[in-house]
Amino acid sequence: MLMDTQGTFDQNSTQRDNLTIFGLSMLISSFQIFNIKDQIDESSLQDLAHFTEHAKLATRENSSENPDPYLLFLIRDWSNDHEHPYGETGGLEYMNSKLDGACLNADSRKVRDSVQKAFSNLSCFLLPHPGLDAIEKSNFRGRIGELKENFVEHIKCLIPSILGPGKLSVKQINGRPVTCSAIVDHLNSYVRIYNSQQLLRPTMLFEQTIKTTCDKAMNGIIAEYGFGMRTEIWRNQPYMEERQLQTTHSEHKSVALDKFDKQIIDSECEVVKEKRNELERKLQKLVNAYHEENRKNKKHQQDLTDTKIATVVITAAVAVFGLFLGSRNRR
Repeated sequence: MLMDTQGTFDQNSTQRDNLTIFGLSMLISSFQIFNIKDQIDESSLQDLAHFTEHAKLATRENSSENPDPYLLFLIRDWSNDHEHPYGETGGLEYMNSKLDGACLNADSRKVRDSVQKAFSNLSCFLLPHPGLDAIEKSNFRGRIGELKENFVEHIKCLIPSILGPGKLSVKQINGRPVTCSAIVDHLNSYVRIYNSQQLLRPTMLFEQTIKTTCDKAMNGIIAEYGFGMRTEIWRNQPYMEERQLQTTHSEHKSVALDKFDKQIIDSECEVVKEKRNELERKLQKLVNAYHEENRKNKKHQQDLTDTKIATVVITAAVAVFGLFLGSRNRR
């Protein structure tokens, strides 16, 4: 999924806007492109470090949740190709020179360390100006023929460096690849937080990520538990002995909790503990319903048996009485 965001870090964006956009993109992406005009300046690095630290705080309680995407500095309208040539090679040289904090003050070094620690891979691509036609013509519609030739050439180099098999990786949450339905659930939960009026805390995103992951796992586990229990109950129709039903529940409950523990890696997290307890409560509620239904089936079966016995007794009595009357008539 290729996604573009609205502009950030400008005079029209609030701190909350920047946090929302950058936080969402960090949490759902495995490849980040930081699009900058002309150069990597100190302000851009400070902004990047600040919001990266916020995103890290959102997930720091669980190492499997750390946002660890690939970051590409895309420098557009690069004009110093005599110092660092266009493309990825020149971009790496330029980026390394900007991230080298050996001769800088402590604050500047801290900013650079923060950025480098936040991403598993860092790269940079220097892109030439697309040409005046692209920015001055009001009727420009993106036709390649109206772009500068060297811009088109380097765009052809840029795309494989972004979409090549070696650069793309499957997004993971809780140490597991994210499915299409799961990413939609996570997006919805994040958006609800950002659209709320409450003050954003970094850990809110972490907690919501874990909750959504746990809920997704619980739904599947409960469905499997229910299927297993109903299958055993069906095999023992019309009803099961109470002790046998409880034993069956204990076995399926053990399997369910084991699956939950394996799917949700950070079992020491408070949110995970709460969700595990919630799963146990839901399983107990289900087995209570199964016990109630089983008792009704047992009573119904006993009533049917009593009715059959009564019918047999009455029928036998009528038959005996009939024989008695017949013998008297013969006399």
